[in-house]
Amino acid sequence: MIFKHLCKATAAIVLSCLVQPIMAANGPYIFDWGIRDGYLSGSEDYTPVPHPGHDWSANNSIYTNLYTQLNAQGRPMALMLQPDTNPLDGSVDPNALSTVMNYVPRLDFVFADLEDANHNDQMQAVINQVRAHSNPNINQAYIGNYDDYPGAVDYSLPWPGQEDRSARDNFYRTSGENVAMPGVYPYEFYETHANADIWGSNVSPSERSALFWAPLEKFSVAKRNLPAGHLLIPWTARFIGWGDGYDAAVPPREDVVAMIQHIRLRGADGFFRLISIIDNFDPNPVINPSEEAQDRLDMLNGWHSLDSVFAAGGTPEILNLDTDKTSGLEWSGVRVGNEIAILISNLGNSTSRILLPDIEGLPQYSDYVASGQHLLQIYSVPEPNVLLLPGLLLLSRAVFRRQSA
Repeated sequence: MIFKHLCKATAAIVLSCLVQPIMAANGPYIFDWGIRDGYLSGSEDYTPVPHPGHDWSANNSIYTNLYTQLNAQGRPMALMLQPDTNPLDGSVDPNALSTVMNYVPRLDFVFADLEDANHNDQMQAVINQVRAHSNPNINQAYIGNYDDYPGAVDYSLPWPGQEDRSARDNFYRTSGENVAMPGVYPYEFYETHANADIWGSNVSPSERSALFWAPLEKFSVAKRNLPAGHLLIPWTARFIGWGDGYDAAVPPREDVVAMIQHIRLRGADGFFRLISIIDNFDPNPVINPSEEAQDRLDMLNGWHSLDSVFAAGGTPEILNLDTDKTSGLEWSGVRVGNEIAILISNLGNSTSRILLPDIEGLPQYSDYVASGQHLLQIYSVPEPNVLLLPGLLLLSRAVFRRQSA
């Protein structure tokens, strides 16, 4: 078997291999934590997401004017709720959500960064308030919270025994959330996956490989378990440090680009960029503006490098949702019409290649990829003859009846 999670022989799993339909306002669904009250020059693909009641008052003219502009442009209209603006017990403006909903003509996304101990109750209050609104262009908004995503088991977590997340999975599935938002970026603590004393033989070949494998696996957990009709918009960043006890190096820029390419090939509906490089425990982090600008550009370049493939026409078919922790060799692929894109990231210790899917027009193996390199290859193959399938199905049934007679 060439790949484990590729469209196995049940209708439900085959459907899960297709990119989810986009139903909100015109995309792409590309957002940035730092782009809140207007466009940044050179970052126009990032749609601003206001943090009403946290940065400015919820009905400030900065926001009302921005929403008017976004609506006229047909761009996604979204907001971000922080702990101090959640409707349950927000300490600054618990009415921020209701204020915005009462003046915007539509609202496509309600995002939240709620991580307190009672974040489930806070999120349920958000969901209930949105769904109860009288405007159907608002009460059907997509709703997601930081690191809420489906999947009862996730082995990307840094320590053995942490993989059970059935409670989080259950809340995601039953609360009314419908945007999966895993944090898909290299936390410094993912370096533990390269430590044989912790993981034994199930170990990444290097810290760089561990920091790449873990977020890709986390994303894939969410995609494998994504309910029909839900969107998958992961959080992205170049690197999040984790203070004392860890010393992983910041991944090179090419890993940032490759990760964006991988998640698009695996069915991301966009991404929400968090930050470039930060130490999560630094009380006074210094943000480098030029680094932030470069990081935004790198992610956009990674995303748009695949535009021509997805523009080929037809329904995208995801070719792989597996990862390979121990080899450090990861690959993702998609087929759209007669175009196939395959991305190989070799963060193992030696030059290697992969066995390609058994698709007419593809070679048996990919090109060799040197250690530490990423390779994107685009193939043109014959169009799948879907019109032949019903006839083949009828023929097989006729044969079965004759054999059974």
